[in-house]
Amino acid sequence: MHDVSPSGGKARRVRWHWRVSAWVVAVPLGLAVAVGVSYATGLVTRNDVLDVFVSSGSHQYALLVPVAGLWAATTAMLVHLFIEGGRWGTSRMARRQMSNRRDEGALGGVA
Repeated sequence: MHDVSPSGGKARRVRWHWRVSAWVVAVPLGLAVAVGVSYATGLVTRNDVLDVFVSSGSHQYALLVPVAGLWAATTAMLVHLFIEGGRWGTSRMARRQMSNRRDEGALGGVA
């Protein structure tokens, strides 16, 4: 299986440090989004979160399952957007630089 970009060319691999950076940013941001959405929609209340720490038994953790699922989905989506957005941005910048070089060449190097 080959990586192919939407334009039909071969996609460049993203360096490991950009992938790690995407995850480092996406995990806490995904948590903040998941918690915010959960509170805003009434899926989880502050008392539910307190019950997780104060109550006994395993049923109190069932309240956090939807939040954990939302957190996982949000984090995965953010990482995908960061990496693919970075690819899109760098390819756009490269096309713009190539266009500028061609324009300078057509003008004989005079700006």
